[in-house]
Amino acid sequence: MNIRFFCDDPWSVKTTDFPESGTSLEKLTFLLNYAVLAPSVLGTEPWCFYVSDNSLVLRIDPARRLPVTDPEGREMMISCGAALLNLRVAAAFYGQDLHLMAFPEEQRSDVVVKATLGPRKTSAADPKLFESITKRRTSRGGFAVRPMSEDLPHRLTEAARQEGAVLSFLVDTEAQIGMLALAAEARRQQLAILAYRNELSHWVQKRVAEARDHESEAWHRLGKPSGPLAGTTPEPLDRPELATPSAAGFARMLANGADTPEDRATSDNSSVLALLATASDSKEDWLMVGQALQRVLLVAAVEDVSAAYINAPIEKEKFRRQVGRIFHVKGSPQIMLRMGTGTQRPPTPRRPMAEVVKLDS
Repeated sequence: MNIRFFCDDPWSVKTTDFPESGTSLEKLTFLLNYAVLAPSVLGTEPWCFYVSDNSLVLRIDPARRLPVTDPEGREMMISCGAALLNLRVAAAFYGQDLHLMAFPEEQRSDVVVKATLGPRKTSAADPKLFESITKRRTSRGGFAVRPMSEDLPHRLTEAARQEGAVLSFLVDTEAQIGMLALAAEARRQQLAILAYRNELSHWVQKRVAEARDHESEAWHRLGKPSGPLAGTTPEPLDRPELATPSAAGFARMLANGADTPEDRATSDNSSVLALLATASDSKEDWLMVGQALQRVLLVAAVEDVSAAYINAPIEKEKFRRQVGRIFHVKGSPQIMLRMGTGTQRPPTPRRPMAEVVKLDS
């Protein structure tokens, strides 16, 4: 049996191509074109979907793990949650009844969700939310001076609550400065660790190579590097902790132009800081907050608001506790965002669908 209804580039998926009269397998396969457009930690796309006649299983792809950056798999599970939310939104848009069971096999830690396609139903789908799946982008540049609408934070908070998470905004200027200083220190300490730099450099190079090997259009969208991906870190270099060959790939982004969320935010008053948190810190919470994150991002994208991730202070427990205190939140901080309006950028390429979707034997 062949898997059909893949898009060569999922970002170009067309609404009119949905196989209305097709089999359940064909419908599920088509919906996965939207699932894979979710953001993921370091662009690893750590998911693999196994499809059968009327169901699919979302599994962790062990080859996409980040043992140094994400040793417990928390951010990997959040990424899978974001993909799951896209799948849910797409299914609702096309009137498909999707039954979900999280962590259905206790003995298999790689099995995240089983989804079964039921009879067609009349759903209260949100077309704008669905359209935002292909519109959403992760911000990699500065934000525009134009502020967000006054009521958007409330709607984003409600979007997070709908998925069981809490979204908080940091509005006090002094607190924002303190938070950004903490984030910069957390990143500095991470970059001082050789294994961490190696992992970052490996994934930057891997993602560029994948885009180049699989799709020339995606390669051009990602941007052919202006300097080397390995070897000597290009000048100018004003961060001594990056002066190693292993850090060259990631150093190009950090050292040349201070192109990171923390650096840009220190002089950018056109964006806001937000934090997603959960009551506890289990794998169920991680999957839940991933869905909350993606719902927040889709609601924001309706108004051309995008987000950049400030991960470093959440990835180390000592900084993570301080983040919670600064935001005055109870529970476990999971994702910190910098949100604002900005120029629409090309999307980040995705892996070929044939690599992430398999027939379940």
